[in-house]
Amino acid sequence: VGRWDRRRTMIIANACSALAMAVLAALAATGNLRIWHIYPAIGLVAAASAFHWPAYASLPALVVPQRHLGRAAGMIELGRAGSQALAPMLAGILIGSLALFNVIAIDVATFTVAIAMLLLVALPTPAVKDTSGGYGPRALLADVRVGWRYIADRPGLLRLLVFFAVFNIFFSAALVLLVPMVAAFSGNRELGIIASIGTAGLVA
Repeated sequence: VGRWDRRRTMIIANACSALAMAVLAALAATGNLRIWHIYPAIGLVAAASAFHWPAYASLPALVVPQRHLGRAAGMIELGRAGSQALAPMLAGILIGSLALFNVIAIDVATFTVAIAMLLLVALPTPAVKDTSGGYGPRALLADVRVGWRYIADRPGLLRLLVFFAVFNIFFSAALVLLVPMVAAFSGNRELGIIASIGTAGLVA
């Protein structure tokens, strides 16, 4: 992603996510949605997010003055935390009052709005220092080596990386089990409220 145009990368990632969710919405609207359809769709959204997030996360350093970087990073994290806290509650309410395909269509609309906003703004693309003499697998490996040396030379950054890796491995497993556990004894609205309360700590 560091070698690509950030704006184009985010537009393509959002378009892939919108397409995946639009297919699910169409299947739900026609009564043909099956559980197995959800796996490849969410897999595509996850893959798109893997490209979208690095492009998005790199933007503050490109557009915000150095003295305001801390504030900008805090505002970005607050935005993410706020959406994670509100989205489950809103989803629970919407699923209880709207047809499933309408709820998925709203998700498609959010990706569409994101694409429209990206088309309206100009984002800088910094010059990339080529450490490998080109593109392809060798270039990727060369970039990985440069990145690893950068991290290894900074022990604090390395410890932070290990901490987040371990945290994500174990926390993600528990997070996946939260929804079926709560859904076993509650409805959609209660599930949404509980999920929102669980992420409210991010906002705090």
